[in-house]
Amino acid sequence: AGQPNIIATPADRVRRWEACLLGVDWDGPLVSGERFKIEEVLGEPVPDPDLNMASSCDPCAAHHAIGDPPRHPVPGTTNEFLCGECLPRQVAQGRICVDCPFNLWANHATDTCECCPPGQILGSTGNNVCEVCPLGQGGDCVANSCVWCPVDFSVDAATELGVPCPEAQGFGSGATQSDQAVCPDVWIEVQHLPAIADKPTLDMSATASDAASLDEATCIGTTVGYDVLRPDGSGGWQLRFTRQSQGVFGTSGCTFSATDSLDTSTLPTAIRIRIHPPSGGTAATTTQLRLETEEDERVCGGPLL
Repeated sequence: AGQPNIIATPADRVRRWEACLLGVDWDGPLVSGERFKIEEVLGEPVPDPDLNMASSCDPCAAHHAIGDPPRHPVPGTTNEFLCGECLPRQVAQGRICVDCPFNLWANHATDTCECCPPGQILGSTGNNVCEVCPLGQGGDCVANSCVWCPVDFSVDAATELGVPCPEAQGFGSGATQSDQAVCPDVWIEVQHLPAIADKPTLDMSATASDAASLDEATCIGTTVGYDVLRPDGSGGWQLRFTRQSQGVFGTSGCTFSATDSLDTSTLPTAIRIRIHPPSGGTAATTTQLRLETEEDERVCGGPLL
């Protein structure tokens, strides 16, 4: 089938590339170790239109390489080289295409091997697609595996419902925030729920406000809310329900409110809550989670990262 996207590259362009790598005049030898700027070598300012990326002296387009030894369109000819496309899990480095490590995504635009975005891992072997981890899990780039998200902070329903959250545990404060590269969301675990079985309900609400950074159209199209997970019986967690609320725009800016009232007789021993902050907000965006029984409440909040 041959190489895809083969591009003919004049030999002169490759000589310019080699000069760019050395920083010397490609028409003459290196003189007493003296190096010349690429502008002086080529007689024209960088970026040189004959080089794809002057900063890396690349003679081929991104994600392409000439090979080592260079490929020729016709065996035995020397007037042209071929820029061949690298494989999906490869990046171009100088003359050749190199494989990215098993856990890194090949960024074809920049020819670099990178971790997947937070909350994702690289897909199956040979697949250069980052896949989203299941709810409640985040991506461990080193192992390229999904792991259960660490809890940003916990609430003991038996002793802490009437105690405000310490300021150090406000969302995004960084004091106890889980590794943003693994789980970018805020996770709260409410423990020892049987201790409030004598209360009729556990009420929860997520509210947010953004006075400046969200305009009316963005506000109305944005949501805030939470996911509630329960133990799955095998050491993990499963989704119980999701609640979301669209933004309301008014004189005080953009505001959100999502609420639920849970029957304590149906609660498991613990729940985990993932907060959905408004997308598109800034560090000034404030989100609060309120947990209440008929007598006690606990409010956690703060600027979001």
